[in-house]
Amino acid sequence: MELIVEIGPNRGSVYKIGQKRTSIGRVPTNTIVFNDDKISRNHCVIEERDGRFFAKDLGSTNGTFVNNVKISDTELHHGDMITVGSCVFRVDMTPSKIAEIERNAGISGAVLTTIGTAAPLKIKEDINKTISSNATIIRFNQQKAISDTQDAQALRRAIKNLNTIYEVNNAISSMFNLQELFNKIMDTIFSVIKADRGFIMLINEQSGDWEVPVIKKRTENGKDETPTLSKSIVNRVLQNSESVLTSDAASDERFASGQSIISFGITSLMCVPLKSKEKIIGVINVDTKGTKGSFTKDELELLSAIGNVAGVAVQNARLVESNIKATRMTAIGQTVACLSHDIKNILLGLDAGAMVVDMGLKKNDSSKVEHGWTAVKRCKDKIADLVLDMLNLSKDREPSLDEVNVKDFIDDVIVTCQARADEKKIKLKSVCADNIPAIFFDKKSMDRVISNLVSNSVDAVEKDNGEITISAEFDTGADSLILKVTDNGSGIPADKITKIFDMDFSTKGSKGTGIGLAVVKKVITEHKGTIDVSSVAGKGTTFRIILHRFPKTTSEAKK
Repeated sequence: MELIVEIGPNRGSVYKIGQKRTSIGRVPTNTIVFNDDKISRNHCVIEERDGRFFAKDLGSTNGTFVNNVKISDTELHHGDMITVGSCVFRVDMTPSKIAEIERNAGISGAVLTTIGTAAPLKIKEDINKTISSNATIIRFNQQKAISDTQDAQALRRAIKNLNTIYEVNNAISSMFNLQELFNKIMDTIFSVIKADRGFIMLINEQSGDWEVPVIKKRTENGKDETPTLSKSIVNRVLQNSESVLTSDAASDERFASGQSIISFGITSLMCVPLKSKEKIIGVINVDTKGTKGSFTKDELELLSAIGNVAGVAVQNARLVESNIKATRMTAIGQTVACLSHDIKNILLGLDAGAMVVDMGLKKNDSSKVEHGWTAVKRCKDKIADLVLDMLNLSKDREPSLDEVNVKDFIDDVIVTCQARADEKKIKLKSVCADNIPAIFFDKKSMDRVISNLVSNSVDAVEKDNGEITISAEFDTGADSLILKVTDNGSGIPADKITKIFDMDFSTKGSKGTGIGLAVVKKVITEHKGTIDVSSVAGKGTTFRIILHRFPKTTSEAKK
């Protein structure tokens, strides 16, 4: 079995599942590793059990989905779409069985398997005499084997049809543009069946109305016609999951009320369900006119099998299209939430600056006015920069490196965060070692990081008794800056500490967006740094950031 990445990082990559247990997650101990904040550290596994494959969720934060349905443990089939975080995998387990069937040609019980179904395809013809002597009804029940009374010619036809089905599957299984897929399905049908006209009719899932995405004719002479089809035949196909063949439309009683069909000159017609697993999503109709001959039962069996394969392909394309739309909406939602989260912190800094300005005006203290106005302008600039940064939030970006005086940087962060601390009468202080050299990092992004961490600490500590410390030291051996944000708050529960950097996860309930720490982790990762957390319930939490010192001059850093 193979997993093919259809959406997400490394799109188009193929992962061969050749072992009993294949794990997917963020940490390097997994078999398949993706650096995606929506994927948990150990997200899910693919397991082989008695020759069959199963997907099992490992208690991930955002869940594992198969064909847009959240699962805990489910069997996988060819064509299934597995969603893990922002990544979508397509399951490919197409077997190569043709040679094996040929070797077993004389053995009773040899089974024909069609791609896109979960079980062996059962081919049985039932002629319903009550409908019309000229009509053949084919029912596909899924466990019928080839009888040992079938002659070699029938077996060769079956093998040829199976080969055609494999070719059809290979041609359409990886197409996810719906209109291109519909065109390819009809082109493929016309390459193996001599029809004059064919079209696909789909059931609109929202309105229940019929839609015709593609009509194909053998020749382009004449005017385009509106697809004409007997309602009784369509209902028979939909209600009983039957494939219908008529070899003489003029004498078929089901066309008695369909004079337009007869006037169009249709002589033979096939209508089969377009199926995805057990769900019928539409029909495929082909017909001939004039004296060109009638369709055969073999062609009906082949078209019915193509309907099964095409139905799975259409449903998969719909799922991919739906996932793309959902991913775009999620990205928009995350961007808005993150923007709100950061602006909230900046507005608090604006309030603090405005308060200092007011105090200076009341006391006629120009130094206070100047100090407060400087804070207001700094926050205004941060809002402008933040809006521009949102344009790049949804994709990885290289930090814009500046030469930073760490002590001045921390003092600026404290000025921005002081208003919130004052509201709860919290002590906010800094401890900065003397041996710290100039460090190169993206000052704007790191400001957001430390401000977010301080904001979380303010929420965690008690009013009147809280204490938050921003500290900085330099590890000369590792040539690295170590930044810490420490508080004496309530701490983080042990069962939640491994999830705090996951997107949409928050320990604050409805008061949190679940965005702030995800952004923190993203910025630190972009700096090729690390962040970890230690916490003791009832005593407090410490976030530690390690950034390697970039040995670049200011001009080199800004290039």
